Amino acid sequence: MEADQCYYFLPEKLAADAVAQASDSDDIADYPNPDLAIEVDISPPLIDRAGIYTALRVAEVWRFDGERVVVERLVSDAAYQPVEVSGFLPVRDQEITRWVIGEDSRDESAWGRRLRAWVRAELTTRGPR
Repeated sequence: MEADQCYYFLPEKLAADAVAQASDSDDIADYPNPDLAIEVDISPPLIDRAGIYTALRVAEVWRFDGERVVVERLVSDAAYQPVEVSGFLPVRDQEITRWVIGEDSRDESAWGRRLRAWVRAELTTRGPR
């Protein structure tokens, strides 16, 4: 399974990824499991994605169902729980939803400029989680 998008935040994972990238490794074992996975689930998944993410110990999953984004944190060895705020970024689920579906994204460059301006104005003052 491959996430629609995935990211590293923990320094040791960033370092391991940098080593694997520098060696141009094609071996998946050289890359750590992501800290954050982003999934677009417009139709019901055919596989148990949550179970796979749990087994991989992915700390946070953002799921978009076509209407809203749900931020989920791995809270035990076997369960994700919805949370209002990401554990990695100082952003709320409603804010993510706004930028995914509420903002006009027909012009990706303009959308990106507006998003960057919002991040500078809003998120930088919130500080790390």
